[in-house]
Amino acid sequence: MNDQNTSSSSASTITLDATERKHLSHIAHLAAYRALQRCAAATVQQIDKLGSKKPPDYSG
Repeated sequence: MNDQNTSSSSASTITLDATERKHLSHIAHLAAYRALQRCAAATVQQIDKLGSKKPPDYSG
């Protein structure tokens, strides 16, 4: 008896109906959106760090 939870070295195909495909697509879009949010937040933090540093004095 082959249990689906056991690992296998062979690939298999999973068939999804339209509702399942839409659901997975929605989840993928949300994951991508969240990743962009994290990237934007990290960028803002880096900009804030750079903005809080005193600029170099080139007046000599």
